[in-house]
Amino acid sequence: MEKDYIFCTKCGHKNPRHNKFCVKCGARLVSGAGPAQVTLNTVNQNSANSQINQNPANNKIFNRNNSWMWIILGFLLIIFVSAGYKAYQKQQRENIRSCVYDEFSKSYFKVKIDQEDKFVNLVPYGDQARVTLRIVANLDADGESADEIDDSVKAVSKKIEKKEGDGWTVGLQNPDNSKRYFWIYKDGKCKYRMQDHAVSYGDYGYEDD
Repeated sequence: MEKDYIFCTKCGHKNPRHNKFCVKCGARLVSGAGPAQVTLNTVNQNSANSQINQNPANNKIFNRNNSWMWIILGFLLIIFVSAGYKAYQKQQRENIRSCVYDEFSKSYFKVKIDQEDKFVNLVPYGDQARVTLRIVANLDADGESADEIDDSVKAVSKKIEKKEGDGWTVGLQNPDNSKRYFWIYKDGKCKYRMQDHAVSYGDYGYEDD
């Protein structure tokens, strides 16, 4: 006995056999379609969407199963940024030393750089450098030697400003007192100059012969 109904192969709705189109979705009805065929066609047609909807874990990127991945990515990002910053600091130190040694000899001065406070300390190195600076400070503060050193410190300050931006201070350290400086410049501008604070021998009552 022929069944008096027919299933829609698109939506699975049960329709009277004499219908040519599904009363629910409007699709053309296929003669002989049974529930098994309808179910199979419907599942195949909607498998992608139904699988995603039936498994919420597949829709969520930030779920518990993926948390380890984001932790690893976070660590990798921190390592990458840290390595980049260290490389930047290393290059900055090299740039500053290059500015210093354009004006001063490596044999006479060491360079100590405080990148956090933006301070470049020129430290006299070796007896010859120390003796020379003592002579300049005590006997020739108003002479050409002092002015030449002054010009060199100023030049270093300007070069650092040009390469690394403003805010950097350059100081040439007193060879006998690590907390005092003979010259200090910031962004090419004088902050302290030994010549302006030196006391000549005439002020002590001595006169040249």
